[in-house]
Amino acid sequence: MKVLITRGVHRVLTAIHDAPAPPTGLEICRTTGKGSGTVYPILDRLGRAGWIGTRPHPTRDGAWVYHLTYLGQLRAGLEPATRRE
Repeated sequence: MKVLITRGVHRVLTAIHDAPAPPTGLEICRTTGKGSGTVYPILDRLGRAGWIGTRPHPTRDGAWVYHLTYLGQLRAGLEPATRRE
C-alpha cells in the first residue's frame, strides 16, 4: 500500500519516532496538535501499510501504544533506531 507523506502524516510519524516511549493515540494527538478525527485515520493507514505497529499499553487497560516498524522508519526517511519486528 502506498502512503502519501502529507504534513499530517509526517507529524504523526515524527511524534511516534521522537517519543521517549511508545505513545498512545491521545499522546500523538497532543504532540501533533491534531484532533482524533485526523490522527486515528492516519494511524489506520500507516498500520495497514505496515509502517507502524500496535500493542496494548503496559499499565492502562484498553489503551494501545504505537511504534514505527523498521519498514516505516525507512519509508519515512527517519533514522532507524532499532529493528523491532
